[in-house]
Order: sequence, then C-alpha cells, then structure tokens
Amino acid sequence: MDVYEWGISVIKSIQTIANPFLTAFMKGISAIGEPYFYLLFLTFLLWCVDEKKAFSLGFLQVFSGAINTCIKYTLAIPRPFIKDPSVGIGYYSGFSTPSGHAQGSASFWSYFAYLFTNLKRYQKFLLAFLIPLIVGFSRVYLGVHYPTDVMLGWVIGYLISLAFMLFLDTVLTLVRRLRWSFKILIITLICIVFNEICPQDTSMPGLLFGLALGSLFLKDVTVLINKKGLLPFSAKTGTQTQKFIRWLIGVIFVAILYIGLKFIFPTAENAWYTLFRTLRYMIIGFVASYLCPVLFVKLKLT
Repeated sequence: MDVYEWGISVIKSIQTIANPFLTAFMKGISAIGEPYFYLLFLTFLLWCVDEKKAFSLGFLQVFSGAINTCIKYTLAIPRPFIKDPSVGIGYYSGFSTPSGHAQGSASFWSYFAYLFTNLKRYQKFLLAFLIPLIVGFSRVYLGVHYPTDVMLGWVIGYLISLAFMLFLDTVLTLVRRLRWSFKILIITLICIVFNEICPQDTSMPGLLFGLALGSLFLKDVTVLINKKGLLPFSAKTGTQTQKFIRWLIGVIFVAILYIGLKFIFPTAENAWYTLFRTLRYMIIGFVASYLCPVLFVKLKLT
C-alpha cells in the first residue's frame, strides 16, 4: 500500500462519521482557510486595528501562498477525489500537495498569536494550534486532501511563520536604509522569481508587489507630503462607527474593483492573460494598502 492508498483509507475511515450537519460544519471550518476570509480579516486589521501588524501578516500570508502555489504546480499531485471519486464530499480545483488551507492557517494564526502580545497564553494556543488542526481535519474529511498533504502544509506553514518571527524585523530594518529604486527592484525580482517558478498562477506575486508598493507609499510618500511629518492614517484612530464605515466602504470598493477588472481584462484563453492577472492582483493589493487609507482620510473617517 503506497502513501496515497493509505491516505484514501484514512479519508474513508473518517467519513464513516459523515452526516449532513457535520459536513456543513466542516465546510464552514474549511472556509476559514479560504482567500476571501483572509482578505476580509486582513483588511479589517489594516484599516481598523493596526496597520503595521496587518502589513506583516499580509506579507506572510501572500508569501506563504506563493510558496504553496509553486510547490503544488511543481509536484502536480491530483486530489484524492480524482483518484477515488467516492471520497469527494467537497470539490476544489487545482492540485493537492501541500494543503494550502493547512499551510495558510498554520502560518497565519501562529504569527498572529506572536504579534498580538496582549493575548493570553491559552488564546495563543487556540489560535496557533487548534485552528490549524481543525482546518486541516476538515480538508481530509471533505476528501479534498490526503492526510500527508495536511501534515506537509502544517510543517511548511509553521516554518514560514518561524522565519518571519526570527528575521522579518532585521530584513525590514535593512530595507528601510535602501533607496526607493532599490526597494522597488528587490520587490520586482522576488515577484519575477515566483512567476518564473510558477507561471500557471501569478496572482500571489502580483498581490505581493501591490501590497509592498502600497506599504512603501503609506509609510514614505505620505510622510513627505505631510508638513508635520506624521502619517495621516492610523488604523487605531477613529470611533467604532468610523472604523466600521471605512471597513465597509473599503471592502465594497475592493470587491467592485476585483470583479470589474476580471471582466475587463483578458480571459485565460488570451495570450496576455498571465500578465493581466498579475496586474489585476497588483492593483488590488495597492488599492487596499494605500488608496483606501488615503480615501478614508479624505472622507474624514479617521
């Protein structure tokens, strides 16, 4: 019995407890690992809680997503329900190994627990370990990942989180000393490398570039144009009502832009699709990280 046959047998064993209520619950748990959840949660942090921590988490999650995509397309392992349709309670496109949901939840929530030092120890434990555990289990239950996919995702996710804990501050300190042109060059080279490794999906490199560019504008350009030398936007300022309104406006604006660009830009059959897909996510990242905060200031929502 190879590892995939063993994985199928584990999935079938778990699915012996399957019922409509549990399946609906597992699909809800699995949704915690969806990109749309992270988009909503990260924009809330960025616009309403703490923009510095939100940028750190955003960089981590986009970087983790880019690595996951590269590994998936390199290994190109089909999902369990492709090998055995009988286990397919859920359906997801793309390849199987490693689990993006398991990897993303491990990297994101462990780093979140690390950044938010005001959390109690049991809260950090629940975030860093329990959420990734139940998200990973839901993926196996739904038959969209082998157990080994989930375990590999956890390992990679925690390693990425650990790397950010150990090295991000040092890297950012070094980058801040560079000229703007060098900062842009570094971001561009990183995105090019990811695009070369995985040209099939260029969304994460595009988002990474837009997010990085937006953070540079928010931290550097706005300081230069402000006579007091202070950032005109801080996620911590404003009433609860103002925070909710700016989050709602921002999410609607970004959603309209995302859907609108998808209709305007070339489809997958077009030779220019890859370039415009990168550009679409680049624009989304820049708008969310820079233009939306500027809009909130203009609307006096801070």
